[in-house]
Amino acid sequence: MAIEVEASWRAMKAREMLRTRAEGHGRPMISTDFKDHRIVAVGNRIYYDRNWRFFTDFLLFHMKDVLGRGWGTKMGAQGDTHPLFKWLRQMNHAAQKYKAPEGDMLVACGEGVAIAVFRFAYALYLIAHHDQIPPTLIRRLRQPNEFLSAVVETIAFATFALAGAKLEMGETQKGAGPEGEFRATSIRSGRTYDVEAKRKNGWSSQVDIANPDFRRELTIWLERKLRDASSKRLTNPVFWFELSIPNVEEMQQTEALQLLLRTALREAEERILIDGERPGPAYVFITSHGFLAGGDASCLYMLEGFHIPMHVNGEQVEIELAMDERDRDRDVLWIFDCIRKVQMIPHRFDGQPDDLISPDHEPIVRLRVGQRLEVTTSDQQFVKGLVIDVLSNGPNATIRLMEEATGKQRIVQLPLTEKEQKAAAVLGDAVFGNPDQHELISEKDPLGFYDFFLKVYANTPREKLLEFISNHLESAAYSKLSTEALRIRVCREWTKSALAQAAFRPPSDGAADDGTTAG
Repeated sequence: MAIEVEASWRAMKAREMLRTRAEGHGRPMISTDFKDHRIVAVGNRIYYDRNWRFFTDFLLFHMKDVLGRGWGTKMGAQGDTHPLFKWLRQMNHAAQKYKAPEGDMLVACGEGVAIAVFRFAYALYLIAHHDQIPPTLIRRLRQPNEFLSAVVETIAFATFALAGAKLEMGETQKGAGPEGEFRATSIRSGRTYDVEAKRKNGWSSQVDIANPDFRRELTIWLERKLRDASSKRLTNPVFWFELSIPNVEEMQQTEALQLLLRTALREAEERILIDGERPGPAYVFITSHGFLAGGDASCLYMLEGFHIPMHVNGEQVEIELAMDERDRDRDVLWIFDCIRKVQMIPHRFDGQPDDLISPDHEPIVRLRVGQRLEVTTSDQQFVKGLVIDVLSNGPNATIRLMEEATGKQRIVQLPLTEKEQKAAAVLGDAVFGNPDQHELISEKDPLGFYDFFLKVYANTPREKLLEFISNHLESAAYSKLSTEALRIRVCREWTKSALAQAAFRPPSDGAADDGTTAG
């Protein structure tokens, strides 16, 4: 019975991992079927309809409800005077090219305009689900000349919601003190950040990284926005700057653009003074969404520091300093990681990632921890039992079964379908109900070892931490640290040991408490 409960618990953890991959780390989607209707809860409101087959169907309905159907009818009669209605018309044209055989529209068609509509609609949903959409933001979104800038604020707001931050809209009252667009409180550290979001409203020069006029225009705009944002003297500021370049496709062009932006930031650090003084430090998110400039679906995301040294681009730095910076920057690195990893637009009400669902809406993965399985082994023995664990290895999966007849555990091998292999390659063994697989640590990110150890030892008792450090030359001094400081020190010593071993292979969770000493 204990094994069955543990298997069920691990499968539940794996499902939550997959849900956060699809929906982020904020409030989960709340939805159910009732009497032929789909019911969706958004914050404190309940919506229902019998025609919503996909979550994206609901997003369009919710977007229109937020902006106001009376306003929509009036503005729609004016044609394309508002950018949103131009998007909707273009998306309807694009949708005609992407019809499934049974007539369903494939919402993930890849068209820039479709991405624009659904990213905006999803951002509105996230804000409403975590907080309330401020009337000031809705008024700005309704104004044709303010819409695109307000969309950037909406996307930035929603990104912090995806990461689970507690949100509060700023700039709500004229005449109030300087504020950012919104305030975000980290669920990880409890630290509060003021976020200032601005968009580049068009380019007067030809958008080409090799064009001197474009480089000059970009550099001047970035410095001006840094100066304006710094002059507000915000608390723990985060600056979010949207470039709106129509397309950033070729890797070589992207790298050249990133280098130009970093150089401009460093030069601005030297030149900008506020009332004769160097401005305070800030984190800088730089984004570029092609769809905000009438371009394609390509995106650029960067995270840099303004008067905050962030050695994230391959610079050589002493390992203790690098780990100090990692701990200092965890909140914003978490936000940045969510931007890159969280699926931008969930399509299903059950929170299943798209990688687990076939085009005909059937599950791709057949095998899961906690299910009953009947299998014929390679030596032609028939085995029936409970799946305890699943580990994939390319075309095959190693399965640990508890036989129903004997209660004994057996290891069997099963081939995986090509679709299962692809799903596991993208999402890991969580697709099979195994939540314990860790991400590979890139050689370009040696601090990945540090992150790994912090995760492994997150709940290790103080006595075991002291045991790990017992053979270290500084063990007496380390034993006087608080438990959390001791945990960090142990993880740092493990990281140094790992980096010193060319052929190091991280231990599993189970090996973390085997009594091996660090240092």
